[in-house]
Amino acid sequence: MTQMMSLLTTQNENFSIIRQDILGIQNTITEIKSDMQLTKDQLEGISSKKKIVSLENDLKNLKKQINPTSSLSTEFNEQNLRRKNILIAESVSIDRDERHTFDKN
Repeated sequence: MTQMMSLLTTQNENFSIIRQDILGIQNTITEIKSDMQLTKDQLEGISSKKKIVSLENDLKNLKKQINPTSSLSTEFNEQNLRRKNILIAESVSIDRDERHTFDKN
């Protein structure tokens, strides 16, 4: 009977050690998962930054390709000036009409 109790005690101690080892392994796995997620987040951040830099470079290249003296750019600038002149002319004529109406009164 004593041998049986001794054997059961030894097995119980062994199971406790095994449980502790399993808990240690689970904690290690959790730490590895956390580190992997952190690495993934960092890589995604790097990838996003590279995309932004690439887009900025593409934009710079496009700006270099558009020559301010090109006909397209000149035509665009002329259209903008015409629009501004029309708006200015309209506002001036409205002011004149208002002044004329005010003078009549």
